[in-house]
Amino acid sequence: MLKLLSPNSPLGCWMAFLLDALLISGAWAVFCIPVITIGAATSAVHRVAQNWVRDRSDCDLQHYFKAFKENLKDGTAVWLILLVPLAVIFFNAYAVWIALVKADAVIRWLTLLPFAVWMAAAVYAFALQATFENKPIRTVLNALRIAASHLLTTLFLILLFAAAIFCTLVFPYGAVLYVPFCIFFSARFTWNVFRKVFERSDVIKEDNPQ
Repeated sequence: MLKLLSPNSPLGCWMAFLLDALLISGAWAVFCIPVITIGAATSAVHRVAQNWVRDRSDCDLQHYFKAFKENLKDGTAVWLILLVPLAVIFFNAYAVWIALVKADAVIRWLTLLPFAVWMAAAVYAFALQATFENKPIRTVLNALRIAASHLLTTLFLILLFAAAIFCTLVFPYGAVLYVPFCIFFSARFTWNVFRKVFERSDVIKEDNPQ
């Protein structure tokens, strides 16, 4: 029993990982409170999640703080770039769904399509920001290209994070966990996509993996 629960056992490693993930989730929630730092906070989660996927290391609170500091400038810039279309999408959705503007049911549901595209771009953008050194605007453009060229993975990621949003609506008290754990769960998928893209040197020549 003691051997099973030792820090070096598989169960012990996973228990330590879950504890670190919980602490990182709490730190992510705190860093998201100023709103403007959401991009840096989310990029930092992607960084430690990818570290775990690649070599099962550098996935603790200390490395999260380090990643947050390193992504503070460009991660915030990526978030501000994405915030503009998000504001437009929410305004249109509010007009159609909340303000009761006359619209067919089909048109109402079509207002969710731009948000799905935005969600895909955001997931890839923050993951790219955590993995590659690049200008923020190029990071967002690359995210859109990757989202369009890997539709199955993109659809999976959209559904995954849509489930997190739904869980937030149903049980908002657990919101601090939903997004970070979705990022950890999706890290292997995004990293596999990035590895394929990076192997094609003709696609993103200026990207340098961190």
